[in-house]
Amino acid sequence: MPPPCSHSRRSFLQVGAVGLSGLTLPQVLAAEGAQKQPRAKACILIYLDGGPSHIDLFDMRPDAPAEIRGPFQPIATSVPGTNICEHLPQIAEQMHRILQVRSMRHTETVHDPAVYQMLTGYKHLSSAGGLKVEPTDLPHLAAAFYQADTTPAVMPKAICTPDLMRMDSRVLPGQGAGILPPAFEPWLVPVTRDGHVEQPDFRGREDLPRPRLLSRGSLVDQFNAELSQLRSLAAADRLDRFRQQALEIVASPQVHAAFDVEREPAQVRDRYGRHRHGQAVLLARRLVEAGTRFVTVYWGNEEQDWADGRPARLANNPWDTHRNHFPLTKDSL
Repeated sequence: MPPPCSHSRRSFLQVGAVGLSGLTLPQVLAAEGAQKQPRAKACILIYLDGGPSHIDLFDMRPDAPAEIRGPFQPIATSVPGTNICEHLPQIAEQMHRILQVRSMRHTETVHDPAVYQMLTGYKHLSSAGGLKVEPTDLPHLAAAFYQADTTPAVMPKAICTPDLMRMDSRVLPGQGAGILPPAFEPWLVPVTRDGHVEQPDFRGREDLPRPRLLSRGSLVDQFNAELSQLRSLAAADRLDRFRQQALEIVASPQVHAAFDVEREPAQVRDRYGRHRHGQAVLLARRLVEAGTRFVTVYWGNEEQDWADGRPARLANNPWDTHRNHFPLTKDSL
């Protein structure tokens, strides 16, 4: 059983909201080694585009009038006095491991600026729709962590999957590196609709065996050793770290294996779900186990029955259930 936490709820939230407070990420990372009790080394952000209904899932109102409370019934959880929706029985069993932050909110009424604020921690200059990605955008939290974390790594530190969120063909802002250099852009790993992970091609040139590749890296290191003045510049040091990481990625079988969800037992893949979202979450677990620091799993652009007499069709924001809400929440979402 883990030791009791000595921090107050307020201090926990202050540390957790790194992007929203005065606490800088380098301070958090520097303090990592001073912690005596275990702490998280990675984050998986599962972003359900559109927003799950809290009053139908986690904050039910069973005593409210029928037209307010909806048809779902609350069930008990592993935390005495905490009830959630009857359609979340597995989460109910693990509720003692979950922290609900019910005070978190924003005032945006349009998807574009709402997504931007949730992913960056800052309000967009505009509260209107139709926003596009701009070079002046602030970075996604994963990119901000990546820029601040200078610890050596082989695995890419920031990854997103299975696709970027869009409104029609327009990519929603807040998902990229923004004002940071392109090197800090989260690496997109696509997953098809039938749950197939499109693995990155790390093989490089087939006529270049691994020993020769590593010897080339050694040759570059010898050359760089003569450039002492250039290497003293921060930008040059950053470039060197990225170059070294790229070399190690190409030469490391462990990195290649992390992206291969087919190595998982069939029973495990079935439990996650043999669809795009389930396999994307499974991929995220494998990536953080291999050393990735921040993985964002988006859930958008899925086929839905809109209950309007027409065939199922794509919904950019599948959790934005203005239509057919209760059947979708119960049967698919």
